[in-house]
Amino acid sequence: WTPVTGAPSNPEGVVFGNGTWVATTALNAVSRSPDGLTWTAVTTPGLMGSPVANGSLWFSNGLFLRLRDNLSTSTDGTAWTLRVPNGAFL
Repeated sequence: WTPVTGAPSNPEGVVFGNGTWVATTALNAVSRSPDGLTWTAVTTPGLMGSPVANGSLWFSNGLFLRLRDNLSTSTDGTAWTLRVPNGAFL
């Protein structure tokens, strides 16, 4: 393994979909990569959730899905939409 410059530190989820790698961290940071080697931080991902809760990231049926105290979705890993707000039990 070779370290990749610019990759997110301590990602909690990394998935590939729609030709893009997406990674999220426990601090609600999001990064994107077209090839897994060159990463760009998403400056305003609009994600919420507890910074201590374990989260998960999936890609299914054309959507990135992030579960962390709430459910958010994205088609491109940049713009995220809150689907189930905080306090809702999934």
